[in-house]
Amino acid sequence: MLWGLSTLNSNRSNSNINDQDKITLDLLTMVDENSNVTQRSLSLELGVALGLANTYLRRCVDKGLVKIKQVPRNRYSYYLTPRGFYEKARITAEYFKSSFILFRKARREFENILTECDKHGKKEILLSDVSDIAEVAILASLGLDPKIKGILGNKGEQYFSGVKILEEDKLNKNFDLIIITSLKDSLSRYKTLKKMYGKDKVILPNVISKINLGKNNA
Repeated sequence: MLWGLSTLNSNRSNSNINDQDKITLDLLTMVDENSNVTQRSLSLELGVALGLANTYLRRCVDKGLVKIKQVPRNRYSYYLTPRGFYEKARITAEYFKSSFILFRKARREFENILTECDKHGKKEILLSDVSDIAEVAILASLGLDPKIKGILGNKGEQYFSGVKILEEDKLNKNFDLIIITSLKDSLSRYKTLKKMYGKDKVILPNVISKINLGKNNA
C-alpha cells in the first residue's frame, strides 16, 4: 500500500480526498480490475456494510461512472464509462498530491523533533507504534543524531523498517523520549504513555494531532 492512504483520508484539509472519495476510488478500481465483481465482494473489500456498498455502487451508476450489463443466470457485469475512468484518474491525482504534502510536513516535523532532542542530549528515542507515519519518522532520522532506537509493539515481527520492535510490557524507563506514531486514537495513546512515564518523556507531533482532529470532525 502506498504511504499515507489511510492517513490521508483522515486529514480534512481542502487539498485532501475525503472518505467518500476514497470509497468511490476503491470501488472504481475494483470494477476496473474485475467487471464480474459482486456487491458482496465490494462490501468485503471496501470494509463497509453491504447496503452501503450498494448505495455507493448505485451512486456511481447514477452519476454515469459505472455501467451495468446483465449477463446469463441473472448476474450482472459492471464497467467503467469514459467518465468513470476520468473520475478515477482525478481522485488518484488528488491522493498523490495530498500524500506528498502530508509526507513533507510529517518528515519536516520529525526532523525538528529529533534536532531538538540532540540539542538537549536526548539520545534514546522510541516510537509508540508501528504505522505508516512511523516509517516517515525513521526516514527523517537518517543522517541525524540521535537515532530511533526502537518501536513499541508485541511479539511477532522483530524489526520494522530496520528498527527493532520492543515488547511494550517489558519496557523499562531507560529511554529519553517516546514519539507518538499511532494513527488510531493517538490522543488516548499519548495520555496513557504520559501517565505511565511522565509528560517529559512523551510527545505528540502536531501532524498526528491534526490527523486525529480530522477524524473526530468527520
